[in-house]
Amino acid sequence: TALFPRKKFLSISSLSWQYSVTFLLCGVTLLTVYQLLSASMLFHCIRREKSEDPLCRANDASFYISSIAAFCLDARVIGLLLARVFCVENPRNPKALEVEVDLHPDRRQMRIGTGIVPVGEITDLQAKNRFFSWFVSSCYILCGLPLALGSLTIQSFELRPGLDVISPILGSLAFLRELFGPSVFAKFWLCVGWIFTLRKDDRKEFGRAVRRKGLLQQFLFGSCLTPVVVMFTLLMRRVEDVSPTDNLILFLIFFVSGGFFGLLLGVFRGLPTAPDAYFTSWPRNCYAVTYYDKVRCPCIFSWNYCGEIHSRQMRLIISLDDMHEFRKSLMGNLSNKIES
Repeated sequence: TALFPRKKFLSISSLSWQYSVTFLLCGVTLLTVYQLLSASMLFHCIRREKSEDPLCRANDASFYISSIAAFCLDARVIGLLLARVFCVENPRNPKALEVEVDLHPDRRQMRIGTGIVPVGEITDLQAKNRFFSWFVSSCYILCGLPLALGSLTIQSFELRPGLDVISPILGSLAFLRELFGPSVFAKFWLCVGWIFTLRKDDRKEFGRAVRRKGLLQQFLFGSCLTPVVVMFTLLMRRVEDVSPTDNLILFLIFFVSGGFFGLLLGVFRGLPTAPDAYFTSWPRNCYAVTYYDKVRCPCIFSWNYCGEIHSRQMRLIISLDDMHEFRKSLMGNLSNKIES
């Protein structure tokens, strides 16, 4: 124990930041709910019996079911962000996020809250400036806005031509948020950064991700799944007959585009584009710790490609009270050379 002491660090905590984010996300959500209920004439119908007003009779159950579902989706994302990313503390008993580094040969792990990161899987540690923290935290805040409720609310307004596309855009963003998680905007920004990177080492890392195992399987999976989903949706919503030639052209388009989309996802899973961020105070200088999140699939293909496909590189973003000691404790335990 004396040779391998456990070192504990505390995240820099700011209640003003945590409650400002909470007030922003919850306030915008409540305002959107009020606008949605006002547009649906619910307040008007409560004061009068529904049988007396045709506007009240027009509001069917599907609208309220869609509104409740949208509220649940937005509330779930807000709850995840406040609990796991911004780590909002109890004002009566504030407790900062604790990070414990255990370098004992039998354990070799870093514990962040309830999560565990194997020290042997850490490959890089980089110092990031305040601009990086502001940008990533802003991506999380934007993702926590009520996108699903906002899409329904805008549909109830009479917008001039050209602005009616806002509602489907918000709906599409809400769908992407449910598909890729609350960090979808931050992931997109990190992916763009890797595409336009100019550093030689980063270009080599990008080339290594292109050659990782399982990319062919992901290409085939995307090319097979995308045409099925899209063609089924188009057939359900069609208003006129579609010729076999048009069906074939649409199938080929979605087959190729779905395959390249699956291939692109596979490449970026081999790069540190999945953030594991903790913003417990106003954005400041922080460290970005890159580690490999290995997944062992329990399926019959676990011995071949499945585990490699689902494994990915994560980027832990955190700001601690003793950044120098934290970096020093990890310096000699990384599998690759650390760049400051």
